[in-house]
Amino acid sequence: MTKPFTYPPGYMPYQVRSAALRGPNASSSGAPALSPIPDMTSMSLDDLIELGVVFAGSPATVAAQIERFYSHVGGLGNLFLMGQAGHMGHEQTVRGIRRFAEDVVPRLERVTEKVSAT
Repeated sequence: MTKPFTYPPGYMPYQVRSAALRGPNASSSGAPALSPIPDMTSMSLDDLIELGVVFAGSPATVAAQIERFYSHVGGLGNLFLMGQAGHMGHEQTVRGIRRFAEDVVPRLERVTEKVSAT
């Protein structure tokens, strides 16, 4: 298994990330989908969390995962939240983003320069 945070978001060209998500098979154009990133299509959620690709869990767990990532990469300029995915409806999305702002962000203030929840 690859080391955690080997390829943190934002440090890899989108074409390489796209190839990793397609997996090791050739693309529809016939070009090989080669990538230094592991094949994420066959990884479990736990694997993705361990690699630092996904942050998920309770507010305390997510804050701890972000703190670990923050320490590993030497800080963050920005942290972008993908608060909606798949078939999530509007209300569920808003509830999750609000929970992040109210329950996770305050926990991150001890390692960041006053992350703003607004």
